[in-house]
Amino acid sequence: MRTLVFFSLFSLPLFLLLSGCGFHLRGVEQASLAPELSTLRVVVEGRQPYDPLYQATVEALQSRSGVTIADAAAPVPALVLFGETFERRILAVNASTAKVSEYLLRYRLRFRIEDGQGRELAPSQMIFLEQEYTFDSLNVLAKAREDADLQRFMRQQAVQQLIRRLARIQLSRSR
Repeated sequence: MRTLVFFSLFSLPLFLLLSGCGFHLRGVEQASLAPELSTLRVVVEGRQPYDPLYQATVEALQSRSGVTIADAAAPVPALVLFGETFERRILAVNASTAKVSEYLLRYRLRFRIEDGQGRELAPSQMIFLEQEYTFDSLNVLAKAREDADLQRFMRQQAVQQLIRRLARIQLSRSR
């Protein structure tokens, strides 16, 4: 009982201090996009059915910014994604066995915003992420799974960064 009172007396002021300074966990708040982007088409060039980039982008736009996703033929602004690129580079090689021990995984995503007629509303931008990971040749199946999980994580991080960039875009009213 005494520790509960002690904990409450010290944790409550800390909580009030953090909430009063404007601290928010990343990903918790809603991203407010320009009113022109409240309804969007999402286009992934060269998209396959059930494309993970398309699904992650649509899900994040709907949940984090309240965007309505329109049909592909609708005359509304479009978020055009030029696909994603994963590139793996060797970072380190074990000198005694001459086998790879560490990789660098690079992720690139390029996008732009177009109006309903296909004219560019915002210039093309690039999202670039890098992640290092170790490789163990004795544990190939687990490392393959780790590689797939890392790619999924990097895609989610890129989509979150994409939404933050969309929230910063100021579209001119004169177009």
